[in-house]
Amino acid sequence: MSISKIKNAAKSLKTFQGIHFEQCLDNGETAEQMNKWLLEVSWEVANKVGGIYTVIRSKVPITKKEYGTIQLFTNMFSRHLCVVLFDIGSAAHRLDGWKVDFFQYAHIGIPYHDRESNDALIFGFCVFWFIGTFIEQVKRIKKSYVIAHFHEWLTGVGLVMIRLRNYDCGLIFTTHATLLGRYLCAGSADFYNNLSHFNLDKEAGDRQIYHRYCIERAAASCAHVFTTVSQITGIEAEYLLNKKPDILTPNGLNVQTFAALHEFQNLHAQNKEKLNAFIHILTPNGLNIRLYRRKPRSIWSLDPIIISHERISNFVQGHFLG
Repeated sequence: MSISKIKNAAKSLKTFQGIHFEQCLDNGETAEQMNKWLLEVSWEVANKVGGIYTVIRSKVPITKKEYGTIQLFTNMFSRHLCVVLFDIGSAAHRLDGWKVDFFQYAHIGIPYHDRESNDALIFGFCVFWFIGTFIEQVKRIKKSYVIAHFHEWLTGVGLVMIRLRNYDCGLIFTTHATLLGRYLCAGSADFYNNLSHFNLDKEAGDRQIYHRYCIERAAASCAHVFTTVSQITGIEAEYLLNKKPDILTPNGLNVQTFAALHEFQNLHAQNKEKLNAFIHILTPNGLNIRLYRRKPRSIWSLDPIIISHERISNFVQGHFLG
């Protein structure tokens, strides 16, 4: 698939939002026959503390429904068999050589003392090697179509190297919030009112993240399709990364299942309704329950739920046991 076709396919999603894609897709049968592959790449895809894990996990059910069997993801953390693990410690001895290679290709230098960037470089080259080998293997079967979707700047090294080495692979880069934007907001800057006035190189240099900023900006520029997760993040990226998103891809939360946008809140509301339904069966006056958090040994332990329980007990004893 050519670069222009990849971009046109991505942009068409904005044009035809009214189409019910479920009626047009065949659960991956055509993709399998055409040897099409989608690889999701993220530093923390299986790190349950991270927000990107939630985003990618929420994409899995609908992706599987539309495109068929999910073969693999790439990351460094996981106990799940569907994740390809990279032991970056085993490749640490290649760090200096890879820094030289990355500087020769991308003209971005990474300082010795920045451990997070060093880890990102090792991870990026591991992904770069893996995807290169993967493309060679699937091409042996027949002509292949491989798309790799990279999330956040920590995966940017792999994307940049794949593009600069001209691998036959469609590249998507998604930023969930720009790196420099995070630092500016953390510094209590009047961020959104001054987006067009920041001296980006100076701001990144003052915070000693210039090399990270360059990696993120290079990834956005090298990607065939650049996306962000919201309109405001798209505006932020346009100013700070000098690249307007090709398409907005809102975080894939399953709002139909979790209307409260949080599992605990949703279960709390459901269980409360079950309790109220039970109470309404037993009490003619329709007593409502309100649930509160209480300290384990608080003197105010007789909250409405306990009082309601006593009234239920008295009602049951008076009408059924007395």
